[in-house]
Amino acid sequence: EVIDHGLQARGAKINSGDLVSIAEVVRDLHRAEDQPEQSYSERQIYEAAIGRLARELAAMENIDEPAAQLKIEQVLKAA
Repeated sequence: EVIDHGLQARGAKINSGDLVSIAEVVRDLHRAEDQPEQSYSERQIYEAAIGRLARELAAMENIDEPAAQLKIEQVLKAA
């Protein structure tokens, strides 16, 4: 089995709990609609990161997690 050290590093960033690191993972793995699909592993890491970021944003803004994730995705699309 091939080990992708980039994905391992991104997983470690998510587990660190550092919001800046988590946001970097979301930014780095976000794919615009016209970009190629992510690998399964990249998609799993992306989902974990955006979920963690959404939980934090939801708590800070007193909104639910789906609304927070939508807000994050809108920011990413505008970037």
